Amino acid sequence: MAGIVWVRKTRVLFCTFDSTTEQPGRSVDRLRGARSRRRGYGLGMDLEVAKAALMAEQKRIDHDLVVARLGLAGSTHDSASRLGAGSDDAVATLEAEVSTSVIDDLETSRHEVDAALARIIEGTFGVCVACGVTVPNARLKALPACARCIECQRMQERG
Repeated sequence: MAGIVWVRKTRVLFCTFDSTTEQPGRSVDRLRGARSRRRGYGLGMDLEVAKAALMAEQKRIDHDLVVARLGLAGSTHDSASRLGAGSDDAVATLEAEVSTSVIDDLETSRHEVDAALARIIEGTFGVCVACGVTVPNARLKALPACARCIECQRMQERG
């Protein structure tokens, strides 16, 4: 079975052919043993729109990281000065832990966005990294950095 890839403007279309009859064969999803392609599923999403959304998210995360890091540095400095004035040490520690947790979450989000941009370049954007099923467009529009279909994401979150 041979495959042909068409790139039309910014949409990537896949078609396979049965080498014996030279007739259009099954879609990429069926070759991977996944459910059949339906309207509204992954690979037909406009890649330029997805890339723009991811780059906007990347800028937002970078801005939030700068603000959070400045806030952590400022709160640490303020906490140190307040400690000398008799402030509660537990409050200062809690503020630092919350700020550190926010920074960790933002860095994780940044890594996910970077990975999604890499998948666009590799040509695997919109395909679940765990099972190979195309991710629905609605999910990609809501969470452009998602790497898994809903079922695989649920399994990963459950552990």
